[in-house]
Amino acid sequence: MCDIFSHPLHHQDTNHDWVIDFWLPKSIYKIEKATNNITKDEEIYSYLPDKPYSNLNNERTELISNYLKNNLNHIDLVIAFECKPETRNILNKIHKNIVYAFFSPLRYSDRLTFALTSNNEEFQKKIEIAHKKALQYYQNQASYVSHFINNNTTKLDIPENSTLLIGQVEQDLAVWNGKDYLNLDQYFDDIEKKSTNSTLLYKAHPFAPDNNLKIRTNKNVTIVDAEIYQLLASEKVKKVITVSSSVAKEAFFFEKKVTQYFSGYITEKTKSIPYTQDPKFWNYLLDKSNDLFTTEFNIDAIDIRPIRKTYWGYSYISNLKFTQSTELKEFKKKYLFIKKPKFMISKKR
Repeated sequence: MCDIFSHPLHHQDTNHDWVIDFWLPKSIYKIEKATNNITKDEEIYSYLPDKPYSNLNNERTELISNYLKNNLNHIDLVIAFECKPETRNILNKIHKNIVYAFFSPLRYSDRLTFALTSNNEEFQKKIEIAHKKALQYYQNQASYVSHFINNNTTKLDIPENSTLLIGQVEQDLAVWNGKDYLNLDQYFDDIEKKSTNSTLLYKAHPFAPDNNLKIRTNKNVTIVDAEIYQLLASEKVKKVITVSSSVAKEAFFFEKKVTQYFSGYITEKTKSIPYTQDPKFWNYLLDKSNDLFTTEFNIDAIDIRPIRKTYWGYSYISNLKFTQSTELKEFKKKYLFIKKPKFMISKKR
């Protein structure tokens, strides 16, 4: 199920139950998509949000909650996608076995992976163990991206010992604290105190170039327009500061010091997992007899970014790879072409 307390059911950008088709083999598990069931109930369907990021009144929330209580009793495991904190609080009272799934904030890797957390202590323990197994994968991917960018692009002309400030969109669940939408301007006095010996660089979110007016107009701040992974790959950037951008989680793997002021949407308990396409992972999660420490998983076989064009900053890496591949083909065509002989003579046996 998606966050039916916040989004219309069939709003493509916020309904991600399609990934279940990649995660859970129907030959092993019986899958029910809550979206399909709710569509059949015209009354409940009419109570759902009319537009994305809506806030339902108490009456609608209660009616939908009661519907879910009556319709999730027979379910062993609920997988809920991209749910805000208020929705998680509601669902936790309805079902005891929920895995909350988010697009992983680690978006530089060669696979689009997910981040999971659970209200079930046993599930949460297994998620954390699986995440520890995956740390080397994410670290290797970050190292690859750094070397790939630094060896194939011109190094950025920025000062040594720079601190990178990451902007975000003005209205997004990632910066919603339950009362207000947060932004970096609110923390700028603290940022200046912590950055006395550092050059401040500001990278605006591409969809919110006018956000953080106080920071953008400060004479001690330099606005940069470089790609985010160019900045993370640069040895001159020593620290990253943000309200709650996913870059905070990525920067750790690029060996940057990180200050993140808010983590209400994706909490610290939410762990990135690159194994969701491996049936063994779900068997491990659901089967109490599994040995937690010896189970091995396969990294997701398919990169599902192209399905919804969910590339984020990875499009820069993808385009750089494509450019390099094109240049290599041209090089081979120009210098390594071997003319085939007109006749082939083979000895008779």
